[in-house]
Amino acid sequence: MPDMSGREVFDADALIAMEPDVRVLVSTGYGVEGKVSDLIRGERMGFIQKPFSIKVPANGVRRLLDEK
Repeated sequence: MPDMSGREVFDADALIAMEPDVRVLVSTGYGVEGKVSDLIRGERMGFIQKPFSIKVPANGVRRLLDEK
């Protein structure tokens, strides 16, 4: 993202402002208990930790799409 970091997007709720029903899968090398825990809010956000195999993000996306 050329103008904002991922953190800035979440802090500004920029994604939610653009698309209120957006679902987000956060991928990072940080653990979920660390710097990422405050980013993951609500049922429309998931988390996968790097490194991962291709099945991991596919399963994460599927979970987010299946939630209502």
